[in-house]
Amino acid sequence: MGDSGEGLIDQDSRIQERMEELERDRAKSQLREVRDPERVRALVLCNAGGLAALTPFTRFLIGRFAAFFGAGERRKAWFGPAFRLYYANVLKRAPEQRERIVASGYEIAGVLREAWQGFAEPQADIRALASKIACPVWIAWAKDDRILAWSRCKAAAEKFPLIFVALVNVPLSC
Repeated sequence: MGDSGEGLIDQDSRIQERMEELERDRAKSQLREVRDPERVRALVLCNAGGLAALTPFTRFLIGRFAAFFGAGERRKAWFGPAFRLYYANVLKRAPEQRERIVASGYEIAGVLREAWQGFAEPQADIRALASKIACPVWIAWAKDDRILAWSRCKAAAEKFPLIFVALVNVPLSC
């Protein structure tokens, strides 16, 4: 595995499918109230949007992303080239993986639309749960994320009683 991160991404050709599945399930799992926080043994969060306040601007931005992916779901002709351009900025250092994702753009657009719509739901805000989780929490954050900067989530994340934070250089920049 080189410094570019390509080996990590290319090890599993189904990683994008799995990411989409996890994004779909993420919203559902965050909707569940933590009924027994003592049973949680460890938690890993990666650029968890639920740690940032949903401001009017954030809701607007989320709505634009949902609309963009909704256009792909409706198979708008312009979506393919726009999706390619979008992923050229999101997944910069893994060209083979990027091409696989771009090729599936119309097929995954609905899943991505649902995920982005879920980010705007009030239940997606998990800030109040942080202080209830007593287990170790490892947070990995893409330090160059232009949409969800660590600075917007740091205060909420620091409410976890036992956290480990890694600001990482990754090929993703959402």
